[in-house]
Order: sequence, then structure tokens, then C-alpha cells
Amino acid sequence: MSKIVGIDLGTTFSAIAHVNDNGVPELIPNEEGKSLTPSVIFYDDGEFVVGEYAKQNAVAEPENIVEFIKREMGKPITEFSRVFGGKEYSPEELSAEILKTLKKDAESKLAEQITDAIITVPAYFNDPERQATIRAGKIAGFNVQRIINEPTAAALSYGMHYSGDTATVLVFDLGGGTFDVTVMEVTGEEMKILATNGDHRLGGKDWDDKIILHVAKRFESEHGENPLTDLATYLEIQTRAIDAKIQLSTLNRATIITNYAGKSHQLQLTRQEYEEMTTDLVERCRSLVEVVLYEVELTADQVDTVLLVGGSTRLPMIQNMLTEHFGNPPDTSVNPDEAVVFGAAVMGELIQSEEPKKSAFLGAAPKTPKQNFGIMRISDVCSHSLGMVTLDNIGELYNSIIIPKNTNIPCEISKDYDTISDNQTEFDVIVLQGGEELAPRECPVRDAYEVFDIPPRPAGDTRIKVTFKYNANGVIEVEAEDADNKKILPIRKKEGDIDWEMYETPEAVAMPMDIALAIDCSGSMGGGSLDDAKAAASQFLYEIDVNSHVSLISFGGSQIEVEMNLTQDFDQLRQAIERLKTRGTTPMTEAIELARNKVMVNSQNTNVLIILTDGYPDNTSTTLKEAERAKREGIQIVTIGVGDGVDSDYLKQVASTPEDYYFVEESVQLEAAFTTIASRLVTESSGRTAGITRH
Repeated sequence: MSKIVGIDLGTTFSAIAHVNDNGVPELIPNEEGKSLTPSVIFYDDGEFVVGEYAKQNAVAEPENIVEFIKREMGKPITEFSRVFGGKEYSPEELSAEILKTLKKDAESKLAEQITDAIITVPAYFNDPERQATIRAGKIAGFNVQRIINEPTAAALSYGMHYSGDTATVLVFDLGGGTFDVTVMEVTGEEMKILATNGDHRLGGKDWDDKIILHVAKRFESEHGENPLTDLATYLEIQTRAIDAKIQLSTLNRATIITNYAGKSHQLQLTRQEYEEMTTDLVERCRSLVEVVLYEVELTADQVDTVLLVGGSTRLPMIQNMLTEHFGNPPDTSVNPDEAVVFGAAVMGELIQSEEPKKSAFLGAAPKTPKQNFGIMRISDVCSHSLGMVTLDNIGELYNSIIIPKNTNIPCEISKDYDTISDNQTEFDVIVLQGGEELAPRECPVRDAYEVFDIPPRPAGDTRIKVTFKYNANGVIEVEAEDADNKKILPIRKKEGDIDWEMYETPEAVAMPMDIALAIDCSGSMGGGSLDDAKAAASQFLYEIDVNSHVSLISFGGSQIEVEMNLTQDFDQLRQAIERLKTRGTTPMTEAIELARNKVMVNSQNTNVLIILTDGYPDNTSTTLKEAERAKREGIQIVTIGVGDGVDSDYLKQVASTPEDYYFVEESVQLEAAFTTIASRLVTESSGRTAGITRH
């Protein structure tokens, strides 16, 4: 096996490293002699150019530039592609151009052929995104030895120079386009990942975009024209926004000059203004930190070290938030730009070398030097639950979780299932990713297989043991066994899209549905918004299934009340709706808790909580926790955001799925939103039987 290099394939910058002959991880510079290569692709007269030259040409030829391609990984070519020279390119084909450039630079500097690589991905990347990264590596000419989570790679860098007792470490990884937060236990010899969470569409780019939009609004306010309608001007503003962001990390003020359509505008942006306009982004980071700590039942004071990874962790507001939250400043002993790629290089060395090499140390030298890489042990976890589609006891499609989220990997877990039809000789294994146990159609389909040659027996007499084998790359293998005779059943890949209709029968049984309407009655809902909300909620009662039970919860200030419990007397419910008045702030956490504990008490029914709000809850982190608890108990949460004061990304997290979030710009549009929701709920309330297996 040739040398295995480590690659950090980043949203804004990429890097490649190796372990040298002295056992020291080191970055391999690009042809300009720089350690980081911009992840920018420029199509230049039939050829792709990657890096600084591509970045410099972005303004001059914006139509030939591709940036932030990492955020598109895993999307089929029908959803995202770029056409150059008459050819359509997928996200992985474009990412492969970045990898080809890194490969070429490494071979030039090391004077040897490079074929093997470890490529890092965000811990919260799902299967399509991971598979696309592997394909990109193969297209670029790499034998991808391993896909490794970025926080895990960073932990390798940290662990190499950590010589203390066992410590609980939180890796806060905020890059240019993705965010991960991972909790692990680290000793001098072992790293055990406990839990991971994240948002693969949150990163430094979002902080840039805040400045870009601010600049554009100010320009349009003065000159009456939006400069972002011109792609070249947009890219120029983007460059100046990034410069301003960097300046505001050390200075209190930055100047941004915008030229468009013969007009010019000079903007003075203070650090205070910048921090105020990006508060929601910081809160999203804080909320995910709270969620992952909640998952492992840890408090902030039980975390020994917060390790910063990713260039965006240099933002003072991020470091200040973490210092405030954990009571101590984060650890800065590892270079946030180098930790991931160094860890990937070390992982390559661990895989490649059976002979121990002297350990290398990052940052300050440890008190107790390690002897070699070979003693390092890593225990990672899967970032998403994995399950399969089955039928529950009442004939509903059900996502039966086989491998729960945060299970240590590699792993092998089995569950038993029954046949549902007389003489059933085959069934489909539809592998789902995600924890939506009661809504399999809302989960990404990871793979699909057909199991056949089942001995024909009466329905329920055959028990099938289904086994999921999950390896360190996040690749899954499926095995099925006849539990009666221990025979391994044949299995084949199922091609094409999943046709959910094929699992349905003509019979449909209406499922009882309990609906809680939780309406924001905070002060900001005054001035007509609450009146529009009341009218829309009243109309909703005409359109929902007549067999449904509906309750009303109001939340505002210190008052969180069940105005009316579950009822089918919709006339009285409309009167209760009409009596709603505005008051105080937005205690959404308590509203969800009240719905979960006092209203949604019949687990046999379909439980739906509809939350309408025009702003932020009083406590974003506890609201997310309470929402996750409700969802785990089978409550479907639908959120409705009204006006420009809401954070759509946040309300999507509160909702059961992104499709369960609805946004209206004006409160007068609420009636249409409620009509859409009613139609969807009525359709989904029809229980259907299907022919797969019985949970």
C-alpha cells in the first residue's frame, strides 16, 4: 500500500496532509506554497482550475465559478448540477476537481504517486452525502480507505498531545459551511465518541450572508436598486463581507464600499451591530450544544474541555458564547484549520502501518510523550438512527429503529419480525435514516432490498431476524435469517425509487386524531396579527376531519393555559379562540410541555401539535429539548411562522420534519396555511395496511 494521505474537503478551504518519515503529521502545500486551497472551481476554456486563481476570477467570470459545493453533496443531479462546455456536472463530479488538485499537488511535493486517502466529512453528514464524498474520491483517482468524521479527526489531533486523566471533551466544529458538535471521552490512548449532532447547512458562510444582506439593504435604501441582482456585484460584496468579518474579529469597526450601476455606497459596520445581526446564528449553535449534552445527560460543568475546530470558531462572539456557557474559555492548543486534516493523516498512518512510529505532537509538547501511533484507539458513533419500514399492530407503516442514533460503530444489531400474509415468500427491507418512528415517509430512504425464498407458512408463523451491520465508513450491510431453521435468506438490491403505493391495500381505516392548537399570544402578536390568527384557527375547525378532537393552548407572558381541552364541540372552541388576548413574552417551552403532559395523553391516537408564532421563544435551547421529547413520544409537531421576525431554520428544527414548517409573510395569509395543513392531516389520518413485515 502506498502512503495514505489525509484530506479535509472543506466548504471554503481544503487541505491535504501526510505523516512524514519522522512520524510527524505535516501539511502538503499547494503549488502557490500555501497550506490551504480555496474550495473554488473555475471553468476556464475547457479545463477546471481550483484554488486561489479560481477565487480571483470569481468576480470577472461569475458564471464559470462554483463555490460551496460541499453543501450540495448527496443531491441527485436532478436537484443540483452545473453545466460547463455542454456537459452537466453533479456535486461529486465538481468536488472531484478539488480532490484532483490536492492529489496533483501532493504527488508533486512528495515526488511519488498517491492513490490512497482518508477523507473527512461532517459528523452529521447523512448517507447520501457520505456516499457522494466516496464517489468524488474515486472519480479523482483515490482509493478511499476511510471516511472519518471531522470531530473524530480533530480528537485524534488533540489526543496525541493530551497526557492527563480521562477527560470529557466537547468538539465544537464550525467551518465555512457546516457545523458539528460532538462529546467524547479522551484519555492518552483512547477516544470514545459519546454523541454527535449538527447542522450541515450552518457555517461561516451564514455569517457572511448576514453582512451581504445588510449591505444590500442599505444600498437599496439609498439608491433604490438591489446590487445583489448582478452576480458579479454579489461576488464583490461577498469578498468585502468576508474581509469585514475578519476585521471585526480584532477591530471595532469595518468599512464596506459597494459600487453598482454607477453608484457608490460606503457603510460603516461596528462589531456591536454585527453581533446583534448574527445573534440567531450563535443561538442555533448554542441550542445544538444543549441538545447534544442533553442526549448524553451531561451538564456544562461536567465538560472538561471545549475544543475549537474550523476557521469560523475564531469569531469572538462564538468564543464568548462558549466561555459564558461553560464557565471557562475554550481550548486553543490545536490550530482549528489544521486539526481535522492532521487527524485524517494520523488515521491513515494507523491503518497503513503495522510497525510503530514515533508519535508526533501538535501544539505544546505534552508532559508524558507517547510511544507510537499504534496505541491510539477510537470509538465512534453513528450520527443518525437506522431502521426499516414495517407495519405496526394497527396496520400503519412504521419505522422500526434497529440501530439507534449515537450507537458505537462498527456495530451489528438484529431485530425479529413476523410475516403478515399467508404463504408469504418474500418481503422488502426499506432502510430508513432518522428517528421518525411513526412517519417513515418523512425519513430519507438509505437503501432498499428484496428478501426472498421464505418458506410458505400461515401469516405470523414465520419469524425473520433482520441484521444491520454498520461499518466505520457508515456503510450498511443487511442480512435476513429464518429464525425457525436458522437459514440465511437470499437478498438482492431493490432498484429504482420507492413506490409507497405498492405497500397499500384498498382498505383504509380512519385513525382517531387529537390536535392541539398552541397560539402565541405574546405582545408582538398585537396590531391585528392575533385577530388574523384567530380567524384562521376558527376556519381550520371547519376543514379538519369531523372525527378529530381539538384543544386550544395559549402562551404569552407568565400565562400558559389550556383554554379548552380536547373536544368535538367546535362551536365552544371557536368562542374560546375568540377570547384570546395578547400578553407578555413567548414561553413556547412550557406550551409544548403542557401539550405533552396534559393534552396528548392518548398514545393510541394520532397526536398533532400545531404551534403558531411570530417570533423567538423565551428560551431557544429548552424549547428544542422539549420538542425533541414530544417527538420521541410520537407527537407530530407542525410549526407556523408569521412575519420577518421568525427564524425559519429554528422553527424547522422544532417541527417534526422541515415539511411540517409553514411560513407566511403576512398574518392575513394564515387562513391559506391552515387550509393546507388541514388537508394534509385529513389525508394522513387514513390508516393503511401494507405488505412488508410486522413489527
